[in-house]
Amino acid sequence: MPHLYSRLLTKHRAWLWLLLAPAALSGSALFAQAAAAPNAAPTAAPAYDVAVIRPNKTGGTGMDITFSDHGTFSATNASVRLLIEVAFHMRHDLVLDSPRWAQDEHFDIEAKQLDADKKSDAKLTDEQRTGMLQKLLIDRFQLKSHKETRVMALYELVVNKGGSKMTPAEYSGKGPSGLRGGRAGDVTGLACPMELLAHFLSNVTSSVVNDKTGLTGGYNFHLKWSSDETAATDDAPSIFTAIQEQLGLKLQPAKGPVEVLVIDSVEHPTEN
Repeated sequence: MPHLYSRLLTKHRAWLWLLLAPAALSGSALFAQAAAAPNAAPTAAPAYDVAVIRPNKTGGTGMDITFSDHGTFSATNASVRLLIEVAFHMRHDLVLDSPRWAQDEHFDIEAKQLDADKKSDAKLTDEQRTGMLQKLLIDRFQLKSHKETRVMALYELVVNKGGSKMTPAEYSGKGPSGLRGGRAGDVTGLACPMELLAHFLSNVTSSVVNDKTGLTGGYNFHLKWSSDETAATDDAPSIFTAIQEQLGLKLQPAKGPVEVLVIDSVEHPTEN
């Protein structure tokens, strides 16, 4: 299974929900096994020894972010705002007060640990890898930030009138479990817990979704919707309609506490 975020190519921000889901990308499929959103990397995370940062003025829309073996990291045509989102595991809408240039200006980055070998690199966790990116942003972009809780609009995932249409299923211990999807707008649940579904839906809707279904255990289901709200049809309805018609659930508007990342300051990169 590849490292989290390995060889991720994105051309439009709409696809970034895949980047921020608690999952590993494998070919065209999305597998997820844990519902909890990842925490910030521990302070004991190692650091990159050298990093070369250059402005990217191509004007292209393609971005590439790679955590690879042998203690290396690369980014092509990536904004500082995107790098912050990846480093802190935060959706775009939950990163606040970043300056305009941090989104408009793009950079190419090559960073590595000196004398890193495959054996030692294999011991790095995904949290440590993103922790190393955090340190890079702090050291080279003088990033200062903090997390705080704010009351914001969100959704509660509840059981709709008429009851759930999903099939209860306990994980057998063999094969994939959680969520599997080949493309945006089509996902299959395999013994999927509701907490994981709620976290997945938070990425689809770009809003926090709290599980209030009261359903325990795992469930099998197939969910198909239009990733473009303006192009919704009977065969591919909006995510809100699909949840009700196909799963017997409902996304109910509410307000509640939400953890956000506030950018206190960030500067253009220091010289190589």
